[in-house]
Amino acid sequence: MLEAREFAGWTCGENSRFERLQARAEDGAQLQVYRTQPDAGLPALVFANALGSPARVLEAFAHSVKDRLSLVTWDARCMPGPGLADFSRITPAVHARDLVRVLDFCKLQSSVVAGWCTGAETVLEAARWAPSRISLALLLNGDYSFRTQKNGEKGALTKALFREIVAHPEEAPTYFEMLRRSPVARSCGDGAEEDAQLLELVSAPARVDPEKLHRFAVMSNSFWSNSIEDWVAEVACECHAFGAVHDVVAHVDSSRRISELLRDCSLEIRPQMSHFSICYDSALHDRLASLTQTRYERGVPTPELRVTASSSFY
Repeated sequence: MLEAREFAGWTCGENSRFERLQARAEDGAQLQVYRTQPDAGLPALVFANALGSPARVLEAFAHSVKDRLSLVTWDARCMPGPGLADFSRITPAVHARDLVRVLDFCKLQSSVVAGWCTGAETVLEAARWAPSRISLALLLNGDYSFRTQKNGEKGALTKALFREIVAHPEEAPTYFEMLRRSPVARSCGDGAEEDAQLLELVSAPARVDPEKLHRFAVMSNSFWSNSIEDWVAEVACECHAFGAVHDVVAHVDSSRRISELLRDCSLEIRPQMSHFSICYDSALHDRLASLTQTRYERGVPTPELRVTASSSFY
């Protein structure tokens, strides 16, 4: 079990390229923000991580683009750490507002923003009500759907389990023990050992204690309540969607559908890409850096990320 004292090392390693900063959300909640090379005058890419994924999954990405981008991310509210008084109110809209607060904190008036998995949906939600803040949305493995025949049964079981936990929080300890004794890695399949280990890592919020499992289930369930059509409605900013042929979490058809429905979206299908390629694929890292740099060259000013470790929104 992940103890609270281990949380800091789990979310971001000791030798990380990320600098840690504390910010505050609209409702006063503390946000753990991470950034690289804020004073190097590099284009900024703000990254909305998948729900439940620690910043450390982006360490390889940060290393790959260290001379090209300043990478900014933050811990979503389902991460281990201090509990929330009423986390049932933490909807996708709240995560989207947290994204905009991170932009404010880093003095980014308009930025290239990337979202991975449920993070893509966070980016789309932010683009709906704060369109001027996102100059380009990079959407990776969007829509945690399991809607194809291949993944339908597994996805239905996953969603049914989480909905049961949401409806009956008193049963969370029972489900917590079941999950703890049955490693996620065993169910990944297809011989994808590296992806299985990453899946184990990003499921950690559900493996801390029963309360964190319940919190993670509530927030995940809030994402699943919307359809792709809901997510893309009224999004007007330029978008670039990535589809992964080997994605066993968010099927490539979801990326195709997202790109079809958005007003201004290009689609890039990558034959060798998996759901977790952002964690280790240097070719994908280079592609994201190139798209970000090109966007800044087209007129988005390179920002000055000059905030001190003690800075906050207030």
